Amino acid sequence: MIKHLLFLLLTLFISSCLVAGYEDFKALTRYNYYTTEKAGQVLVLVPEDLLNKEIKIDLAYKYRYLVRGVPVEKGKTRGLINFPLDAFPVGTDTIVCSFYVDNMWVNSAYVIVIKLPPHPNEVKIDHYSGGLIVDDLPFFPFGFYCGSPVYPTFPEEEYVKGFNMMSPYQKIDRKTLKERKAYMDRCAEIGMKVHYNVLSVCGGGGESEGRKSYKSQQEKQKLLRKEIELFRDHPALLAWYISDEPDGQGVQADSLRAAYNLIKELDPYHPVSIVFVTPSSAKAYKNVMDIVMADPYPIPNGPVTEADQAAKTLFKDFYPEKPVWIVPQAFGGNEWWTREPTPQEVRTMTYLAILNNVSGIQYFIRTGLNAFPKSTIMWSECSTVALETAELTPFLLSFEDQPEVSSSSGDIRTKAWEKDGSTLIIAVNTKNQPGQFTIRIADSVYSGKADVLFENRKIAVKEGRIEDIIDGLGTRLYILSILDEPDKMPVNPHNLIVDPGFENSPVPGIPSACYAKPGKDRGATYFTDSRVSLQGSHSIRLTTPVKEKGVSLSFYPMLLKNKRSYSLSIWAKAKQSQDYAIWKGTNFIYRLFHRKQAPDKQLQFTLSLGNKSGNFTLNYDWEKYILNSWDIQPGKGNIHLCPGLELISKGTAWFDLMELVPDIEMTVEPGLDTEGIRINLSTIHQGASIRYTLDATNPGLNSPLYSEPIRISNSALLKAAVFSENQKIGFAEQHFLVNKATGKKVNYISSCSKLYDGNGDITLVDGVLASDNYKDGLWQGFLQDADLIIDLGDEKQISKISSGYLQDINVWIWLPTSVEYSISLDGLTYSIVKNLPDTISERKGGSFRQEFTSSFEPVNAKYISIKAKSIGVCPDWHKGRGGKAWVFIDELTVE
Repeated sequence: MIKHLLFLLLTLFISSCLVAGYEDFKALTRYNYYTTEKAGQVLVLVPEDLLNKEIKIDLAYKYRYLVRGVPVEKGKTRGLINFPLDAFPVGTDTIVCSFYVDNMWVNSAYVIVIKLPPHPNEVKIDHYSGGLIVDDLPFFPFGFYCGSPVYPTFPEEEYVKGFNMMSPYQKIDRKTLKERKAYMDRCAEIGMKVHYNVLSVCGGGGESEGRKSYKSQQEKQKLLRKEIELFRDHPALLAWYISDEPDGQGVQADSLRAAYNLIKELDPYHPVSIVFVTPSSAKAYKNVMDIVMADPYPIPNGPVTEADQAAKTLFKDFYPEKPVWIVPQAFGGNEWWTREPTPQEVRTMTYLAILNNVSGIQYFIRTGLNAFPKSTIMWSECSTVALETAELTPFLLSFEDQPEVSSSSGDIRTKAWEKDGSTLIIAVNTKNQPGQFTIRIADSVYSGKADVLFENRKIAVKEGRIEDIIDGLGTRLYILSILDEPDKMPVNPHNLIVDPGFENSPVPGIPSACYAKPGKDRGATYFTDSRVSLQGSHSIRLTTPVKEKGVSLSFYPMLLKNKRSYSLSIWAKAKQSQDYAIWKGTNFIYRLFHRKQAPDKQLQFTLSLGNKSGNFTLNYDWEKYILNSWDIQPGKGNIHLCPGLELISKGTAWFDLMELVPDIEMTVEPGLDTEGIRINLSTIHQGASIRYTLDATNPGLNSPLYSEPIRISNSALLKAAVFSENQKIGFAEQHFLVNKATGKKVNYISSCSKLYDGNGDITLVDGVLASDNYKDGLWQGFLQDADLIIDLGDEKQISKISSGYLQDINVWIWLPTSVEYSISLDGLTYSIVKNLPDTISERKGGSFRQEFTSSFEPVNAKYISIKAKSIGVCPDWHKGRGGKAWVFIDELTVE
């Protein structure tokens, strides 16, 4: 103990006597403060000239080592050193971070550790990524300035477009308090965050300043204190905005210190921001802000690369201490600016900022509907980039190392990020001319395919090189999944839901395989969320602003078979409600404007299928919810049903891995050494039992228990039921037509399409007749003549051959023009039994099944040939004329 104490005292003493050349080490906590975390992290920045050295780190607290000799991976400029937080009380503490190069101490630094009580609306800064942590998730603010008073429907109009933050210019005045409360409450309901403007009582500037204020500093401080106390607990609050271009209006940093200190005293949970007109002047204000912003407005007087340079300057001066945001230009037509940016220019400026590590975008300015900006097309482009950035957030705020990439053209800027085995590459053309280019990934020999994001196409990657074309002032985004990461949870192989994990999003932010029915609240949303998932990399995030007024989703229709039961399931979790902070305000004026009942503590959602629906209560962790829909009776035939989902409670929840699975799955396999077939039964219900009958009676608890495959050598009606705790929870029945061809081998002279191959080689002889729906999974489709041979196994006497076909001209499926049956004993020489012409009009509409049957005098045969002649191409009168026509064939029967 004495030795450790002496060593630490010595370390502190000589920490100011730096070893020459090693003063560029930096260290600070990863988060600007900690609350509920069990462990903290120290972010260490290594000087570039030491990347090939062996770097080790010691962390000490109160004369004791927290960790010793933790290495920083060689060649890395950054490292994260974990340390336990349980020894730290609430408040501000200091730990000592010591740096060793090749086992020699070279420097030490003080690292401030701040630990606070948990807060329902805490916003943390992640110094590693430069991003924010909101609701325990990475958050990339993407929004805009706007005017005041805020129009009542304005927040929802912009939030549904993908913007997640707004910053109204406003005067902090008692007369307008009600207006401020109204838009803040509405933003909280829909999920929009507010970069709260207190310029008029802090550093001034901006659109709201107007004529000079005659309030004294004491009066301003009083109003500021009141405003902070009113809104510091509000769920919509993201950050405090205290000064607009102080460097351009002669406001010194010292004059902002009182306001900054007061905010941090009253509300340590939210950061403070300042925007600068000249990025290089921002360093003088580093002690009175937590977020640094710049507002380059180059169009049309300068190049789009001014946004690039502004972001680069701020990042160089402030990383990792402060996040960097950029204010891209979204206005023009007066003052110094003769026009607005084009959509291409605003996209390029935004992405150039992102390429230079900014972690927030706030456009200047949005007044709507076509005031600022005038161009609705340009503002739509801003919305598009907002949705794209939300999709990219896990990459942009990733703590993994950024691979090096380069472009063949100096006009095309590139950057790459890695996340969980995948690489994101963004290319931005700074020149207003299209062109070809090549991207090279350093030290990569990967060859394969890359997804071109938001374009629904793929492109080849050859040994780490991508060759593509790009528009003038255009962007290209690529995802390379170099490592095949398994899904976090597998999908049931019998699932019927299209896109069960909501992964197919060719349009950013929007689930593809569903319809959305708007509710009574226009601010209800249904975005895909790339930050939260259980299976794959996405979930659907539903937000309902007002109880029972949310949006409902109707998913792509599924074909349910007659006389079967199904279970619909989905995984879900709720966002913990932050609204209680509003209702418990201690200020009388605040409570006066919020005379409402406290919101429900637990959220509920509805899951539906056909005439069956159920309400479920959500928890805060992922949980599987099941709608047992076994009492749905499809009726005489197969039917299509659309699963439905609605968040009926006020709040936000995430949903993932939706599955619609038969309660009992029947699979058929050949009888092998016996006649007929074997039927396997399985159920998705764990711990449940299956009982069955073959005599057309309904199975009960006394019926035979399924334990092994059921052998069927004669036609029979198989009924099965699932029982759990003596209760029937599912059923299935199927009539099997067993004949001499059932379960026998089918040789395909012509191959069916992989799109329509049924259940494989057993499909045409499984004893189950397909319906009149080509999607029921029981048909095999051919884009040519169907040419098949049934091997009966041994010589048999037969007198009837039949095969079933489908006509549905609406989807280019026609009956064959003829069907020829031939028989053989040796498989070499065949004799024609019958050639059956089609007698149904090729113009007959609807969807129907037609049997081609031939009866004849008994004859011996071992092999039977079936040749169904295709119509070839769609007739001239048909909408698909000249296109290839389909032949769909089902069961082959031999008697």
